[in-house]
Parts: sequence; C-alpha cells; structure tokens
Amino acid sequence: MMWQGFPYYGHLLARRRGTCGTPEKEADDLLVAPARWELPVFEEVLAALPALEIARLGVADRYSAAATEGAKPRLLTRRGFHMDCSWRKAHAVESALFRDASNDHRAWTPGPNERSIGNIIEYEESDGGPWLWLTRGTDWQAFQGGSQVVSEVGIRPRWVSFRVRIATPELSAANLALSSHQHTWGLSVPTLLFRYRGDDVSSQRRCFMIEMYSPHAQPSRCRLSAHACHVADQVRADRVYQVAVHLDWSTGLLSLFIDGRMHLCRAAFDTSMPIRIAAIYNWRSEARTAFSELILGDTCPYSLKDTLETPKRLNLSCPRRWQQGSSHMIQALVVHCWIFMAICVGVAAYLIQSVPLGLAS
Repeated sequence: MMWQGFPYYGHLLARRRGTCGTPEKEADDLLVAPARWELPVFEEVLAALPALEIARLGVADRYSAAATEGAKPRLLTRRGFHMDCSWRKAHAVESALFRDASNDHRAWTPGPNERSIGNIIEYEESDGGPWLWLTRGTDWQAFQGGSQVVSEVGIRPRWVSFRVRIATPELSAANLALSSHQHTWGLSVPTLLFRYRGDDVSSQRRCFMIEMYSPHAQPSRCRLSAHACHVADQVRADRVYQVAVHLDWSTGLLSLFIDGRMHLCRAAFDTSMPIRIAAIYNWRSEARTAFSELILGDTCPYSLKDTLETPKRLNLSCPRRWQQGSSHMIQALVVHCWIFMAICVGVAAYLIQSVPLGLAS
C-alpha cells in the first residue's frame, strides 16, 4: 500500500522479487498512469547527478528511460546546454580537461607577433551556439592570431574536438595548433596542427589537413608529417564540420574523424611533451573562418560512425536469448546506487506527506 503512489519504485522492488508480471502487464500499468511515477523528486535527484550517471540511469529499464527522457530538456537547460544536446556531449563538457566556451573572444590573447597586423577575433551567436570568427590575416608574412593557455602544467587528452566553419572555401585558413610552449614570435613544433587548404595552394586543394611532428619527416617542413582529409562533398561555406582527434599517448598513434567518419587511422605523433597552448589563426587577409566548442578531454562529444577498435573475428553464432522471467536475468540485474537514493528520497517525501496533522503538531 505504501508504494501505491510510487509505481516506479514499486516496480523496481517487484522486479527484484520476481513478481512484476508479464511485459504486457507492465506496459499497461505504464500507460494507464504515467504521471503517477514521474515524480518531481525524481527529477531533482537527476539534477544532482552528473551527465554520465543520468545517461546510465536512462538505460536501466523502460521506466528510467521514460523518466530521464521527459526531464532531459529541463535538465540540460539548467546546466547551460541547448535542450537538444546529447548526454554524451554534456558529459564531455563536464569532464573536460579544458573547454573554450567560445562566448568570449577576450580569452584568446592576440599575437604573439605584435609587429604584424593579424586576425580579428569576434564573437557571434549562430547555428545553435557561440562561434569565434576570424577575419583578416597576414598573407603568409607571419603568424598573428590568438593563443590561449590550456594548462600551466600540461595535459595529455585522449580527445581533441571542435567545430569549424569555412566561409571562404577558396582561401586557405582555419588553423588550429596545439603545442607545448611558445617560441619567440610563434609556437614551438606543434603536437598537432589542423588547417584548411583552399584553391591558393599547388596541391591537395579544398580539403582539411592535419600535421604532426615526426623525426622522419623532411627538415624543410619542420619535420611535420602531413595527412590530407577529403570530405565526401566539397567543403562548402554553409556547412558546419565536427572534428574529433583521438590521441593514444601510450602508443603514439592518432586518428582523425570528421562528422563521425574516420579520415586518418593510427598515424604517429610525438608524445614527448604535453599540450599547454592552443592557437587559432588565418593566413590569408581575405579569409573568414570560425571555431566553436574546443574541448580537450577523455571523452568524444560526437557520435562516431566508424570505430577505433581493431577488426575482430566475426562470430556467426546466435547470441543466447534471456527469458523475461528468468531467475538468471533477475540475479544479473544491478540497480544503481543512485536509484536507491531516489527511492529513499521518494519514501521520505511520501511519509512526510502522509503524517496526520494532529501527530505533526
């Protein structure tokens, strides 16, 4: 009787006891009174959880999935995200080692070459989020963009991700460099350098390129090994491209994804120095490009269509199917500790509301 007002928690208890009934009965109960188990206290518990734990709770069962999905827009808005943001992206932001919110261009220090007229960095809200727009350049004369210290001690993130727009596809621009330290008027040899190549180069036109330091590369190119990445459709001015770079610091291998597709697999990069400085800049004075959501951390915020895992031998056998009422399935069910916390809070709230006024006085 105590669980009459809390069908969701009662359902969890019934599942552990093996008395929850048939799947059809569970679905009928859920459809008859959905508002009864969508309690405000459950949403408040979700609001106190990190995004990763909310995502895990959302796949526990159909009741948890419905509750978390219904509260998702409000929970994301309270955390400062857009209501259609994924839990993956929210977790990547919350656990990031460094994140540039792209809503304040003053976080990027102009320079370091103060003798040249360089890029102008401006903030603009468009395409579902803030963007840092770069205009003007030095026309190959010198590096003059914007730099920012991402870590004083240095970090070795597993993922580097960002969004990029190329408003002038005919011009080479949109350089993002990650390096260990600054050297005279520029940066030292970068850990990685991402850039766009337009029609003003002799080869590999209208494609993205990533470069990393390699002792086997040509000395004339500062020993940078270059890898061109051509997207399916030619780079367009009206497109937003999601870029994710996976860095395996233990093996010294790097993989690059653009819009979820792998364009570079396990290329060697230098792991001797951590990342301390990030820089963004354009070369050409007439170029116009933008960056957004630069994140350095251990989680990729984007859904990948290709996998990093090495191919395994195909298993042709059919997986074993669990029966709904199997005792093995009940024993294998692990209820997350946060569910128990929600149960305790819900029971406490119910008991407080059920106390007669006479006893309360």
